[in-house]
Amino acid sequence: VALAKFQAEEALRKSERRLNRSQEIAHLGSWELDLVKDELTWSDEVYRIFGLQPQEFAATYEAFLDAIHSDDRASVDAAYSGSVREGKSTYEIQHRVVRKSTGEVRWVHERCEHIRDESGNIIRSIGMVMDITDRKRSEQELELAHAETERRAAELETFIESMGDAVALFDVQGKIVLANDAAMRMLGAPAGIPLGEVSQKYRLYTTDGDPLPVEMYPTRRALRGEKRSEARCKFVTPWTEGVVHITASPVRDTAGGIVGVVTISRDVREQVEFERQREEVYQREHRIADILQKALIPEVSYEIPGYDIAVRYEPALKEAEVGGDFYDIFDLGEGRMGALIGDVVGKGLPAAIRVAAARHAIRSYAYLDPRPSRVMTLANDALSRDEAGDASMLTAFFAVIDTRLGAVTYANGGHETTIIRRSDGTIEELSTDGRALGVFEGFIYSEGSELLRPGDTIVMMTDGITEARPSPIALFGIERVKDYLNRTRQTSPEEIADGLLKAAKKHAAGSLSDDAAVVVIQVKKEPTRKTR
Repeated sequence: VALAKFQAEEALRKSERRLNRSQEIAHLGSWELDLVKDELTWSDEVYRIFGLQPQEFAATYEAFLDAIHSDDRASVDAAYSGSVREGKSTYEIQHRVVRKSTGEVRWVHERCEHIRDESGNIIRSIGMVMDITDRKRSEQELELAHAETERRAAELETFIESMGDAVALFDVQGKIVLANDAAMRMLGAPAGIPLGEVSQKYRLYTTDGDPLPVEMYPTRRALRGEKRSEARCKFVTPWTEGVVHITASPVRDTAGGIVGVVTISRDVREQVEFERQREEVYQREHRIADILQKALIPEVSYEIPGYDIAVRYEPALKEAEVGGDFYDIFDLGEGRMGALIGDVVGKGLPAAIRVAAARHAIRSYAYLDPRPSRVMTLANDALSRDEAGDASMLTAFFAVIDTRLGAVTYANGGHETTIIRRSDGTIEELSTDGRALGVFEGFIYSEGSELLRPGDTIVMMTDGITEARPSPIALFGIERVKDYLNRTRQTSPEEIADGLLKAAKKHAAGSLSDDAAVVVIQVKKEPTRKTR
């Protein structure tokens, strides 16, 4: 009997130890209050939850109340006492306890069940105490995070509403879930219409009016991961239509996944109309300037006995504006030929008009008095009186070749140096002082002259040749022009003009940065020298 009793007691102790260990792991303690005997017992875990050593002292209801946070004590006492007084079967409450050893505040959840006698009177209370501090802290942190999220969302919504541009947020299905007032006004949406309905009511088109495939909508492209999708589109809704510039960017979660798209749209109808009108004006001016330049840069059909002539004109880019380079070859009578090359500052219609004025002035004065110095002086005076805006200044080189005397007389108005390659290969510069035309009147130009022999070649050019460059400091320059002429002594004027352009473009890595004009005049036979 004694052995059996010992074994039973040992089994009971093992069971209690397992129960205590389980409660410790679960942070769940138990207690029992005998109301008849007024005896309270706590499990070891209740002591630990309250910051005490297991069974540190005899548990009492007063000790229990004393461990409760002062702000919660009255409500806990009222909850338990009220449940007994009102005859409730159970009660539950959450409250704080303060550990006396450390002052640490912990949260607990209590549940109690009352045991009754045969008469229905409550004689015992059995309860559990669970430490829920970690859960409570998580809940509090979650509440703070939720409040912070709501605060930031409110700030963002306020900011979006304050923007003048239309802002909309789309979900992963491409449906509008948020749109500011500016977006609703842009779409012309009536007040109170659901956003989901708005999503189904708009369509996008290209600015030319062609339907834009849905997969090419900026929102769809952003949903596919494009970092920043932009497009200028025409939009149509049942309420209005317009032209907008849309920027769409994906919205990603913390893992990098796309959860939506935000778009910013700006009404560009006025800008599009302005650009259309500007393009019309540009195209009209371009056509006029192109017609003018074709008239001012003609194919040379004028033939001079004993002389070969070649001219070349090449714009920097095929689609560029009409430039200001020009040339002219004309008959002055009595065996004399006028040769002109020049460059007006600027491009487009103003430059073309200035070219026309300069070419007409120089021709007209040359017919009256063919001396180059006199022609340039009079032309400069006339052009300086003309208000020509940005295209007012121009450079020009004008020469008169007397085929009877076999001589060239010339004047330079700030233009590139003209070269003579003699029949024996000697290179000479036709150089005189003279400033650009059309700036200040009253300047007297000087002139120079040279005799010509069979095989001599005159090469006139604009700065599109000499300033051809692959970089700002590596100009083709006049020395490379001379070097080219030294290497091509037996070529015709046509070959010289073509070769010089090719050499300049090659030096400039394949393309010219400015328009270029070249005039090449070569003596074919011995001129007849006569006196007038």
